[in-house]
Amino acid sequence: MSEMERFRLLSSPLGGTSLIEASAGTGKTHTITGLFLRLILEANLPVEQILVVTFTEAATSELKDRIRRRLREAADALEGAPPADLSLEEILARQPDSQAALRKVNTALSDFDQASVFTIHAFCLRTLLDHAFASGILFDAELVTDQEGLLREIVQDFWRMQFYRASPLFFCHVHASGMTLQTLRSLLPRNVFNPHIRIIPPASVPESFDQEREFLAALERLRKVWAAERDAVEAVFSSSPGINRARIKVEKVPEWMREMDVYLTQGWNSSVPPSSMERFSWRFLQGVLKKGQSIPENPFFHECEAFEESRKRLQEFHDARLLGLKVEFVHHVKKELEKRKVSKNILFFDDLLSKLERALEASGGEELAKVIRGRFKAALIDEFQDTDSLQYAIFSRIFGGAESTLYLIGDPKQAIYGFRGADIFTYLDASKEATWRFTLGENWRSQADLIRGVNTLFSNNRAPFLYEAIGFKPVDYPEGRKEELLTIDGKPPPPLRIWYLQASQVTDKEFIDKGVARECISEAVAGEISRLIALARERRVCIGDRPLQEKEVAVLVRTNAEARKMKEVLTGLGVHAVLYDMGNLFETEEAAEVERVLAAVANPGDAGRVRLALATAMMGVGGEELDRLLTDEKGWEERLVAFGHYHDLWVRHGFFRMFRSLLSKEGVLPRVMSLADGERRCTNILHLAEVLHRRTMERNTPLFSLVKWLGDQRDPETPRNDEHQLRLESDESAVKLVTIHKSKGLEYPVVFCPFCWSGSRLKNDDSPFTFHDPSGGGLVLDLGSPERLEHRVFAEKEQLAENLRLLYVAVTRAKQHCTLVWGRIKDAGSSAPAFLLHPSISEDWDGTLASLEAGFAALDEDAMREDLESLRNKSGGTIDLSKMPLEPGAFLPHLEDDAPRLQSRVFSGRVAPGWTLSSFSSLVPHEPYRGQWVDWEETVRLRVDSMDETDVSFSQGGDELLHMFSFPRGPAAGIFLHSLLERIDFTSKDAGAHKDLVSKLLHDHGFDVLWTDAVCRMVDNILAVPFPSVFGDFRLDQVPVERRLNELEFVFPVKRVEGERLKGAIAACVRGWGDARGESLLDRLPLATLEGFMKGFIDMVFQVNGKFFILDWKSNHLGNRVEDYGAESLERAMNENFYKIQYALYTVALHRYLQVRLPGYRYGEHFGGVYYVFLRGVDPTRGSRFGIYAHRPPWESVEALCALLTDETTGYEHEEGA
Repeated sequence: MSEMERFRLLSSPLGGTSLIEASAGTGKTHTITGLFLRLILEANLPVEQILVVTFTEAATSELKDRIRRRLREAADALEGAPPADLSLEEILARQPDSQAALRKVNTALSDFDQASVFTIHAFCLRTLLDHAFASGILFDAELVTDQEGLLREIVQDFWRMQFYRASPLFFCHVHASGMTLQTLRSLLPRNVFNPHIRIIPPASVPESFDQEREFLAALERLRKVWAAERDAVEAVFSSSPGINRARIKVEKVPEWMREMDVYLTQGWNSSVPPSSMERFSWRFLQGVLKKGQSIPENPFFHECEAFEESRKRLQEFHDARLLGLKVEFVHHVKKELEKRKVSKNILFFDDLLSKLERALEASGGEELAKVIRGRFKAALIDEFQDTDSLQYAIFSRIFGGAESTLYLIGDPKQAIYGFRGADIFTYLDASKEATWRFTLGENWRSQADLIRGVNTLFSNNRAPFLYEAIGFKPVDYPEGRKEELLTIDGKPPPPLRIWYLQASQVTDKEFIDKGVARECISEAVAGEISRLIALARERRVCIGDRPLQEKEVAVLVRTNAEARKMKEVLTGLGVHAVLYDMGNLFETEEAAEVERVLAAVANPGDAGRVRLALATAMMGVGGEELDRLLTDEKGWEERLVAFGHYHDLWVRHGFFRMFRSLLSKEGVLPRVMSLADGERRCTNILHLAEVLHRRTMERNTPLFSLVKWLGDQRDPETPRNDEHQLRLESDESAVKLVTIHKSKGLEYPVVFCPFCWSGSRLKNDDSPFTFHDPSGGGLVLDLGSPERLEHRVFAEKEQLAENLRLLYVAVTRAKQHCTLVWGRIKDAGSSAPAFLLHPSISEDWDGTLASLEAGFAALDEDAMREDLESLRNKSGGTIDLSKMPLEPGAFLPHLEDDAPRLQSRVFSGRVAPGWTLSSFSSLVPHEPYRGQWVDWEETVRLRVDSMDETDVSFSQGGDELLHMFSFPRGPAAGIFLHSLLERIDFTSKDAGAHKDLVSKLLHDHGFDVLWTDAVCRMVDNILAVPFPSVFGDFRLDQVPVERRLNELEFVFPVKRVEGERLKGAIAACVRGWGDARGESLLDRLPLATLEGFMKGFIDMVFQVNGKFFILDWKSNHLGNRVEDYGAESLERAMNENFYKIQYALYTVALHRYLQVRLPGYRYGEHFGGVYYVFLRGVDPTRGSRFGIYAHRPPWESVEALCALLTDETTGYEHEEGA
């Protein structure tokens, strides 16, 4: 491969394929913005024809901002302002006509909203949608961010298909092998869905019937001999003088005999005998005899030999069968997942890439590529080192020709996202195919001596990144750039410091145990940070002429556990530190505590759950107080009543109102904030509240289901989503604790790298792994091939290479100073520092980690220190080598002067008294909770709901109970029925589809699928019953999906109106308010003065024959006979629940909606009426007399109510009959 040229922004070609290697801090984004400006000015491209692709949403936003800023700087300079920098001045100086250049830039700025700056997935999605016919994607395909639910279904289906029907012997083998649903799921690495991956070995699932028969026969023979010879066998083991008792201890014999008894007499067959069986074989016993001694022959010993040979043959077949099933499983999941996503018309992010590549590879692919090239004349691909073979195939196919302009910008030394599917070998292949290869040569991030120190560090090894194709080219410090140095007492220390931890400092062993090393290093780093901050407060540690601040210090770690350990130690020394994106919300202690508290709220009568909740840090009841409560009847009762109150709040008003009340009344946040890590804990609690609230809103999750869902999310086997990563605490003035992966792209003045010495071994010998075939075979997933050990060498070599790149990323985050910790630590022989800092072992290794570890083990303390001193001597004073200090760090006192002075803000505005956001629920007192975003009537008023549930006039046996009168009541039932009626297609004649939907929703909502037929009958009834109307009766099966709106939300302004006036206007709109005694229920309703807004949700608005109707579904239980749902009962339910107020408001809302949306709207011509359908009582054989309440409010009354509420009317004159 040819040597890379130094990139020159002014002279680089604007055509062909250019690969630009941008080492850390060399101005990659500056280069992209410069190329974008040149394409605008010199290639005369509009912004929408320049494609810029990066790999995250955050990077996309930043790039857009930087490009727009560059264009703005260019426009300002062309208008006479001083250029922002030399490169901009040089680009603009090349323009022959500054006015023409200004017009181009101003046009680009005005059109910048059309700029094509995308993530790779956004680019693919837009391309697929723009070329739907070529790509085969459906217009209404839904993009989902999580396909784990589908994957879990497929895994479970495969498990049932393959293992439920397996022979008992094979299933015993599967169980003994540790195979579970979870381990089966773990066979799918993230990049398994890349269509370019090769899976080995080939799928082959041999049958083992013959071997199982042979094994069972051997087992049966063994059982018979055991039954006959058991006592003789025991006598040999217990009393034979010829046995060496150091090998066969007499006291162990009874245990071995019991194990054999269990295995050979239990009555069921297992291919996994006890481990003690090997001691009963003749071959084993011959090996434990004293010299010249013998034991009595026994047929059982020889039968054990034959049995073991049969068992081994069976195990070989079972191993082969299990391996074949693993391979078949991976292939099955890939095919089945795509099939199910097609059937559901959904797409996951990976599908966007694979579908676009497939379209480009198809017969019309070249024409599609040509069309895309016509739209995008140039493409700049940022962070190209994080690409994979699929992404590169897309870009190469579209922009790979000589007539295209393609820039691939990245740094192979910073390719650290292999766990996400990034493929450094794709970058290397692309590098070979590029027309031009450039490198950026000046580091604009770090100070000059730190650059020289890093250059020395990575030049210490002939192949510092393991693969020859990833070389290290030293970078320079830009000429004339002013430096800000870190100084201690006025003197700059060497900017790159290596702390060496000698084994003799902390242990008498040859190597330091990893746990001991982490403990010592954490304390040393924390102590040094505390010392630097203390000196900075005395202005003795400065950056330039200002004191070093805590927020300018970062500790870069490999794992979340290391970050938490560092925070613990720093907090102990009084140093404020924050975790940056460390771990998942559901892995925190707060998630466990919230689950315990919610379980107690959901079950307030369960004393055990309440005690568990009270013992959490959230509730703050200590052990002594909890013990006292057990004998304090009054105090305990008060606690139970409190949890009962929270339970009622949850049922009536929803999760969020309950949780907010609990936090307030129990003083949770102030109590938790007082703890050492209180800010982190409070952040987690509030984040959990938001996540749970969103779950409730999006899925209408009832309380018990929400607690179960939280428990499922806390299961370590549940895959983690990015949206549930921990949120950042306030980091205004705190030390940053960041994973190296998260730190990429960031920079910090002072950096500590304490834990870069992790080894490169794959963790589990039996787990699948990926590697790249050195012979050019691409990416390979090895599930257990015969060449597994050879392939493992390649995989571990790739792991070491990535660890070297992680080390490079870590040390290059520093601007002024970096501390790297190294030492004689156990299992660090295959780590990046071992390879990089000790050239002698890296130069002699044979490519296996075993040889690297052997070379490291052969180095004693003196040899290791000699290597480090040699490195220091090469650095010209830019690298310092010193023993890691072990003195305890000093506590950093809190500076009162630094504490912000808090003062409440003074509100100077005016809030109108009584101004509020009202709804039907807020107007009617003591109404049960109806959902937090849908006004569903899920329970009825007390008088109706308290009917005797035992008053059942039908048989108590069999399926006769399974009809809608006996269907469960309460919020969960209401939510289910509303969800069903929203989704069902009224006009569909496919009874099977209806039944499948009902069954699925019953399962999803936690109901037994035995209710399927009963619910289907209810659906059939409401679709078949005639609905009465002054315009002519109709049925709901005449209403297609496009003629109905489910859950129509409305919000309209309400002027100030007195409650009594509102009652009168509503009464005029509806029919009658009398109760059983003829008294008006409306008179008893205390309506307050309203002002503000009115909101709500109408279950369904639908259109029939040009008329618009309101329909509200009711799941109220009014009795166990159809006759209980007659006109008199419905009238009573409508009055007692004040539903008539509800439909009056709904009528006003729809009336106003149609005024705006329907040209020529007239109430008398277009408004059909209101229906309240009591689902349990509808019977089409009885007509509309049962279960359906219908009314059409008079036009004048609706207009009067509109005028009262909003001061607006239609202005139409009354029509006769309206």
